[in-house]
Amino acid sequence: MENIAKVISLDEDIEEEALVQINSVEFATFIAYSPYPIEVGKQYPVEISFFVDEANVRENTSEIKGLIRSEETFGYTVNGYLNNKGQLDVGFLIEDDIFEDYQYLYGKYVILEVDRINSEFLIQE
Repeated sequence: MENIAKVISLDEDIEEEALVQINSVEFATFIAYSPYPIEVGKQYPVEISFFVDEANVRENTSEIKGLIRSEETFGYTVNGYLNNKGQLDVGFLIEDDIFEDYQYLYGKYVILEVDRINSEFLIQE
Protein backbone atom coordinates (compact mmCIF):
# COMPACT_ATOMS: atom_id res chain seq x y z
CA MET A 1 0.00 0.00 0.00
CA GLU A 2 1.44 3.30 -1.07
CA ASN A 3 1.64 6.29 1.27
CA ILE A 4 3.20 9.71 0.76
CA ALA A 5 5.95 10.44 3.28
CA LYS A 6 7.59 13.78 3.95
CA VAL A 7 11.24 13.43 4.98
CA ILE A 8 11.81 15.46 8.16
CA SER A 9 15.47 14.53 8.66
CA LEU A 10 18.16 12.03 7.73
CA ASP A 11 20.39 10.56 10.42
CA GLU A 12 24.02 11.67 10.13
CA ASP A 13 25.38 8.50 11.75
CA ILE A 14 23.02 5.81 10.48
CA GLU A 15 22.75 6.04 6.72
CA GLU A 16 19.52 3.97 6.55
CA GLU A 17 17.59 6.02 9.13
CA ALA A 18 15.13 8.75 8.27
CA LEU A 19 12.56 10.64 10.28
CA VAL A 20 9.41 10.82 8.16
CA GLN A 21 5.85 12.06 8.49
CA ILE A 22 2.78 10.45 6.94
CA ASN A 23 -0.42 12.40 7.57
CA SER A 24 0.26 13.70 11.09
CA VAL A 25 2.24 10.65 12.25
CA GLU A 26 6.00 11.21 12.61
CA PHE A 27 8.35 8.22 13.06
CA ALA A 28 11.89 6.97 12.51
CA THR A 29 12.10 4.46 9.72
CA PHE A 30 14.68 2.12 8.28
CA ILE A 31 15.22 2.86 4.58
CA ALA A 32 15.00 -0.66 3.18
CA TYR A 33 15.12 0.46 -0.46
CA SER A 34 15.53 3.69 -2.39
CA PRO A 35 16.37 3.88 -6.10
CA TYR A 36 17.25 7.59 -5.79
CA PRO A 37 18.85 10.03 -3.33
CA ILE A 38 16.44 11.16 -0.61
CA GLU A 39 16.28 14.83 0.34
CA VAL A 40 15.05 16.47 3.54
CA GLY A 41 11.82 18.42 3.11
CA LYS A 42 10.63 16.51 0.06
CA GLN A 43 7.73 14.08 -0.24
CA TYR A 44 8.02 10.59 -1.67
CA PRO A 45 5.76 7.62 -2.32
CA VAL A 46 6.65 4.86 0.13
CA GLU A 47 5.52 1.40 1.10
CA ILE A 48 5.66 0.75 4.84
CA SER A 49 6.18 -2.68 6.39
CA PHE A 50 7.20 -4.14 9.72
CA PHE A 51 10.26 -6.17 10.61
CA VAL A 52 9.65 -8.47 13.57
CA ASP A 53 11.63 -11.36 14.93
CA GLU A 54 8.51 -12.98 16.35
CA ALA A 55 5.02 -11.66 15.66
CA ASN A 56 2.70 -11.18 18.61
CA VAL A 57 -0.37 -9.22 17.54
CA ARG A 58 -2.96 -9.01 20.29
CA GLU A 59 -6.22 -7.23 20.91
CA ASN A 60 -5.93 -3.85 22.60
CA THR A 61 -8.62 -2.86 25.08
CA SER A 62 -7.85 0.81 24.38
CA GLU A 63 -8.97 2.45 21.16
CA ILE A 64 -5.57 3.99 20.52
CA LYS A 65 -3.86 4.68 17.19
CA GLY A 66 -0.21 5.58 17.00
CA LEU A 67 3.45 4.63 17.14
CA ILE A 68 5.52 4.74 20.33
CA ARG A 69 9.27 4.55 19.84
CA SER A 70 11.38 2.33 22.10
CA GLU A 71 14.00 4.87 23.22
CA GLU A 72 16.53 5.60 20.44
CA THR A 73 16.12 2.27 18.65
CA PHE A 74 14.20 1.38 15.49
CA GLY A 75 11.71 -0.54 17.69
CA TYR A 76 8.13 0.61 18.17
CA THR A 77 4.99 -0.28 20.02
CA VAL A 78 2.31 -0.08 17.36
CA ASN A 79 -1.32 0.66 18.27
CA GLY A 80 -4.06 0.74 15.68
CA TYR A 81 -7.32 -0.44 14.24
CA LEU A 82 -7.06 -3.59 12.10
CA ASN A 83 -9.80 -3.18 9.51
CA ASN A 84 -11.70 -5.93 7.72
CA LYS A 85 -9.26 -5.80 4.78
CA GLY A 86 -6.30 -6.60 7.04
CA GLN A 87 -4.94 -3.05 6.94
CA LEU A 88 -3.72 -1.45 10.14
CA ASP A 89 -4.81 2.15 10.73
CA VAL A 90 -2.22 3.94 12.89
CA GLY A 91 -3.12 7.40 11.54
CA PHE A 92 -2.35 6.09 8.05
CA LEU A 93 -2.89 2.60 6.60
CA ILE A 94 -0.26 -0.14 6.66
CA GLU A 95 -0.63 -3.45 4.81
CA ASP A 96 1.65 -6.24 5.98
CA ASP A 97 1.57 -10.01 5.52
CA ILE A 98 1.92 -10.38 9.28
CA PHE A 99 -1.82 -9.71 9.69
CA GLU A 100 -2.90 -12.69 7.56
CA ASP A 101 -2.39 -14.93 10.60
CA TYR A 102 -4.59 -12.69 12.76
CA GLN A 103 -7.84 -12.53 10.79
CA TYR A 104 -9.77 -13.18 14.01
CA LEU A 105 -8.64 -9.68 15.09
CA TYR A 106 -10.00 -7.93 11.96
CA GLY A 107 -12.37 -5.17 13.02
CA LYS A 108 -10.61 -4.68 16.37
CA TYR A 109 -7.98 -2.46 17.93
CA VAL A 110 -4.63 -4.22 18.25
CA ILE A 111 -1.18 -3.72 19.71
CA LEU A 112 2.15 -5.23 18.66
CA GLU A 113 5.86 -4.73 19.15
CA VAL A 114 8.04 -4.37 16.05
CA ASP A 115 11.82 -4.39 15.74
CA ARG A 116 11.66 -1.70 13.10
CA ILE A 117 9.44 0.03 10.57
CA ASN A 118 10.77 -0.38 7.03
CA SER A 119 10.24 2.09 4.19
CA GLU A 120 10.63 1.26 0.54
CA PHE A 121 10.85 4.43 -1.47
CA LEU A 122 8.97 3.86 -4.71
CA ILE A 123 9.63 5.12 -8.21
CA GLN A 124 7.98 8.51 -8.65
CA GLU A 125 5.63 8.82 -11.57
